[in-house]
Amino acid sequence: MSAPKEIEIGTKFNPRYDKQGLIPAIAQDAGTGEVLMVAFMNEQALMETIATGNAVYYSRSRKKKCGQAADTRPGPGTRPCPKGQ
Repeated sequence: MSAPKEIEIGTKFNPRYDKQGLIPAIAQDAGTGEVLMVAFMNEQALMETIATGNAVYYSRSRKKKCGQAADTRPGPGTRPCPKGQ
């Protein structure tokens, strides 16, 4: 594993997942920086987000991927996130 300094400020992309295999995902308004949503991603959701350019999240209650933004189309096998997720 990389040294903490390399993970935090280095150029290597190495997300730090928690014990449940999740990372926080924060959606912000591109113009204002206003936080629109705080959600979670597992590794599969993060890789799909990177590959497609559409945000894919992980629903902790449903234990599956879901898509949230109204202007994006969820990837294969995703469902809209429940309210409050």
